[in-house]
Amino acid sequence: LSGLSQLSQAVLLALPLRRFDTSPPAPGIPSPCPEKFSGDSGDCGGFLFQCSLAFNQSPHLFRHDVSKIAYILRLLTGRALKWAESRFPDRQQFGCTFSDFVSEFKMVFAAESDETTDSRHF
Repeated sequence: LSGLSQLSQAVLLALPLRRFDTSPPAPGIPSPCPEKFSGDSGDCGGFLFQCSLAFNQSPHLFRHDVSKIAYILRLLTGRALKWAESRFPDRQQFGCTFSDFVSEFKMVFAAESDETTDSRHF
């Protein structure tokens, strides 16, 4: 047995030592924060697009609708912020899904942009 034991030990020593990388994966390219949205710019679609890029870049941060809604609300200024303050008096619960929020957001801000654009063409 001692000869077999020595042979086993020699084989084990000859094998390359496998190391497992326990470091976290390299981070991806960070997504820049979207520009703040005032409601006056007429760029509702672009703003929501940039927010969706942030959601896709960091899905672990935006698992729940409330996280996505709060993220967007933090980026509002001016008229858009005033709308949000009156629409969501309860800062803890928004009372809607993210899909409902986006639909209403578009209805308020994209519709205003469309009306302004239409009035310029006529």
